[in-house]
Amino acid sequence: MNISFKLISVLCAIALFSCRGTGSKSSDADGDYTVSGEEYVAGDTISTQKEDFDIDKFIDEKEQAELEAESKIESTLKEDVKVAAKPKKKSVSKPVKKYYPQIEFLEETYEVGDIVEGDVIKHIFKFKNTGKAPLNVEKAEGTCGCTQPSYPFLAIAPGEFGQIGVHYHSVGKSGPQKPEIVVHSDAKNEPIKTLYLVLDVKDKPVDLPVDSLELKKG
Repeated sequence: MNISFKLISVLCAIALFSCRGTGSKSSDADGDYTVSGEEYVAGDTISTQKEDFDIDKFIDEKEQAELEAESKIESTLKEDVKVAAKPKKKSVSKPVKKYYPQIEFLEETYEVGDIVEGDVIKHIFKFKNTGKAPLNVEKAEGTCGCTQPSYPFLAIAPGEFGQIGVHYHSVGKSGPQKPEIVVHSDAKNEPIKTLYLVLDVKDKPVDLPVDSLELKKG
């Protein structure tokens, strides 16, 4: 690019000097010619009044201007690359706190003691929702038909109490018994909880006939 520019500048300078013989000139008394006005070289105004055109200086100034322009363009491109390459900060969203219900029974095993076959036992197992969300009891099941549990159908609010009721029928039972009640809920800590009744079923006393009693006495 510099060589072609110098060549163009030299050609323009030659044209400038040749124009001195064909341009607007005035003669003095001795026949010498002087240049008046302004002459143009490659779009730049060059004053030629009483001074010679310095083509080397003109070329140096042009080259310096081009170098400065190129330097500005390179600097701008580097800044654009830095901005494009700079990673964007990812927005970190705060984790959403989740609250869960928890179930805690005041007792898990109820010691009934001795009963007579045919007796019906009623008991209530109380529990508390120690979590921070409503607690839902989904179902409660007995391990046999003799154990019939009941449970709340409405949600238990945090900090509130609920209860599991149970009816135990001892008809046809005899000896030590440990019926189970399985509670299903949406509690985070114990979604499935087993409760127990512990008892001993005694046989009913047999009513002996009067005749038999008399014979034993005899």
